[in-house]
Amino acid sequence: MRLILDTNVNTKSILRIVIWTAIVSLLISLVPILVYWCHFKHLSVSDKPGDWGTFGDFVGGISGTFLTFLAVVFSLTSLFFTSRFSKQIQDNEFNFNEAQSKKQLETLHQQSKPYPFLHLSKYNKLTAVTIQNMGLGPLIIKSWKVVYEEHDDFKSFRHLLERKFLNPQRHITIEYNSSPQHILAPNTQKKLLRVRPKDEASEDFEKDHKELRTMLNKTEVFMEYEDIFGNKFELRKKLDFFH
Repeated sequence: MRLILDTNVNTKSILRIVIWTAIVSLLISLVPILVYWCHFKHLSVSDKPGDWGTFGDFVGGISGTFLTFLAVVFSLTSLFFTSRFSKQIQDNEFNFNEAQSKKQLETLHQQSKPYPFLHLSKYNKLTAVTIQNMGLGPLIIKSWKVVYEEHDDFKSFRHLLERKFLNPQRHITIEYNSSPQHILAPNTQKKLLRVRPKDEASEDFEKDHKELRTMLNKTEVFMEYEDIFGNKFELRKKLDFFH
């Protein structure tokens, strides 16, 4: 729209210059005729071709110089408006291409955005915490931690359970993934914690399992992750599913 408005303004300006140039040219052409008439109006109109030729040289000599000057001015003015109009077209094309590039980049960001989902598995003989990437772009986990009772921070489930839960008398097997950083392609997953019986499931396992879930119910997972463009995001998830 801005290009159309600027074009209309330029068209009106050029049309105004053309009209005024035509008027000035006409007046300049009439000046020598008026001057000649004021000086020789008492004479009769000649019927000799030579006199008319002399009169034509007089008019052409005077008005031709001014008309040539006006032609030069008009040419320069036309060149100025043409250059200005061309610059407007280039600027608008650049702005349009820049806007299109931004839209395409935004679309690419949306299409490449990861979506982390913390999946909690709760079965009679199994408890698991799995991180899944349900987005369309790679999930780059820069760091993560486990917060217990809203104030105790642990680097992973292993650090939490070794400090608060595990002992040699437990009838339970726990598998961890305590790596601080992960990269997950779309539609992939990694287990952060997996709990299962040490041998056959027994009443001792059920007791330990229940106690473990009670502890997990008081924890929260906090993650800092990025997409492939370096945009930073956060994920907070309470494990209150394990009640």
